[in-house]
Amino acid sequence: MSDDLRRRLLTWLILLLGFIVSLLIVIMQYRQFAVPEITKSTEYSVISKDRVVYRVENLFMKNRDYTEISGWIFVKGQKPQKYATKLVLYKTNGKEQLIFPLKMTKRVDIAEMRKKPQTDYDFINSGFDGYIPGKYIARKQYKIGFLIADGTKIRLLKTNRFYEIGGRE
Repeated sequence: MSDDLRRRLLTWLILLLGFIVSLLIVIMQYRQFAVPEITKSTEYSVISKDRVVYRVENLFMKNRDYTEISGWIFVKGQKPQKYATKLVLYKTNGKEQLIFPLKMTKRVDIAEMRKKPQTDYDFINSGFDGYIPGKYIARKQYKIGFLIADGTKIRLLKTNRFYEIGGRE
């Protein structure tokens, strides 16, 4: 085999491997954000609503496939933890719950609001944005909840706010 042929084969092999790795990364990211994690409803202990301050500001159909949800949330007396908060859809008497990732966002307005009584915590990372894929919850009625860090533990906040596909309440 000549050097020129070896170089071409090596170039094509490197390009093919790069394409395969890129494809795997895209598939894994899609799976993480588009497929809910299903857990037992007893897996997380429930945190009392009076210990958490939250507000769901937007809950609307983004397109035919996804509902967008956004707002802010934090546990009283604790700094919001950037990667611990997740969206939970649960049924009152259900055995399973669906868990979706949330992207934590900067909320300067909430940080300013919480500075009024001076605290040691920066609440700027208390905002969240997320998507709920409709294909996993079609024709089912769920309530909205959140997994949130409470010290070193992850606890479930049950809001008792109903969610139906498309963002209707």
